[in-house]
Amino acid sequence: MTRVTARLLRLACALPLYALNIVDAGGHDTYDFTLGQDDLAQSVARIDIVDNGGNPDKINLDVDSTDLTDPALPTHFNIYLHPQEVLLNHLDLTFNDGVEQLHLTDHAAATTITTKSGSGFDTLLIKTGVTITQASGGDIVLNARGDFTQQAGSLIETTGNVVINSDVDDVDPPGAVITLLGPINANQVTVYGTGDNDTVLVGRVTSKTDVYAGGGDDIITVGTPAR
Repeated sequence: MTRVTARLLRLACALPLYALNIVDAGGHDTYDFTLGQDDLAQSVARIDIVDNGGNPDKINLDVDSTDLTDPALPTHFNIYLHPQEVLLNHLDLTFNDGVEQLHLTDHAAATTITTKSGSGFDTLLIKTGVTITQASGGDIVLNARGDFTQQAGSLIETTGNVVINSDVDDVDPPGAVITLLGPINANQVTVYGTGDNDTVLVGRVTSKTDVYAGGGDDIITVGTPAR
């Protein structure tokens, strides 16, 4: 394990072949990571960040989620986004609540964001301070195992389409809560509810958006919640 203390960390070369532990005591910190397919595929691709002060502190994470297991039929790996963790292929990046911003950019032809099965995170949360960018202009698919929440102060952007699927694991209770409070800049946004009772809140619309609530007794609210 390597321990690093720094105000600005920029990793644009090969990821070390051992765990990287970063501890910071304060200040306004930026952690820049540009990770290629080889970095993401190595047997140990672990980064842990503990930031103990300062605001804002941010992670800039540039990746390529392309899966070339079969070069003739390239696909892309899921990106697992948890409140304080990003997993992709073998990459496991964790950070504490001292890091307020995460800017995630994917250079694959398309991007799928979800949470890892068995993680306990059934809600796919795009929290305040998180930006998801599809750099190739491909589609972004957001698969929520249960509910989907995009908080105000977050951003999802691509020149392609964005698709939000809720309750893909059919978790209890039936139905889904879908909350869209941050801007989604895309060619088209499509939101899918379930066949049960859904609650959908659309607080900010910055792109053409279609909501398919499905069956059940649904509640759909459009507008910014009162403060």
